[in-house]
Amino acid sequence: MSLAVTYETLQCSVGRFLGYDRDPGAWSEDEQADVEEVIAKGLRQFYRPPRLPSERESHQWSFMRPIGSIEITTGVGDYDMPTDFADLDGDLYYVQAELSPHRIRTVHEGRILELRQRNYYAQTATHPREAAIVPKKGDGTAATIYQLLIWPLPDADYTLQFKYFARQQMLTDAADIPLGGSEHAETILASCLSAAESFLDDERGNKYQEFMDQLAASIDFDRRANSPSTLGYMGDCSDRRSE
Repeated sequence: MSLAVTYETLQCSVGRFLGYDRDPGAWSEDEQADVEEVIAKGLRQFYRPPRLPSERESHQWSFMRPIGSIEITTGVGDYDMPTDFADLDGDLYYVQAELSPHRIRTVHEGRILELRQRNYYAQTATHPREAAIVPKKGDGTAATIYQLLIWPLPDADYTLQFKYFARQQMLTDAADIPLGGSEHAETILASCLSAAESFLDDERGNKYQEFMDQLAASIDFDRRANSPSTLGYMGDCSDRRSE
């Protein structure tokens, strides 16, 4: 049995806090809308948490920085990034063993456009060395999609890997477990209840403080779980004999 908080448990907990019937099936359309609004706010607050008083900046969850991949093909320079892509976390790397020492450096899109214009007729296709991320023009009906621009144009098909900041969509009956899973279940629940408290009282109260306490524990766990067990050799080689 999973201990992760689910969409259903969040609905029931938030509904009870707002004073609604314990059975979500008995809610009115307005009550259902209230619960959805509160859960969405609570999830946003958890995914992009406030800065703890002891910290200089807000925490970035490790589970929201997955490794993605993309296939690039001969002669093509523009590619759509994954739909949950929000931003790169570093550069792009080749999967192919023969190119493993190489990476594609990320630059401003203006440089890519300038390089393409300057070398449009003269460029020789090879493995790409520079890339930029730009948002595609949207129409307001869906989340922003980002596009990868690379230069030079690839001379063959390659697979690129990259770490990126992911965004999470609203939970549904089909996709009902928020990012973070059971390790952060109490913090996710506390965030949604603090959002419900703010919805009712239009101010932060005890539930927000409970969320902040849970948040501190979750951040500590996230850091410990994703810290290397060793930092490697830290000596200065002074005890080695010269050859």
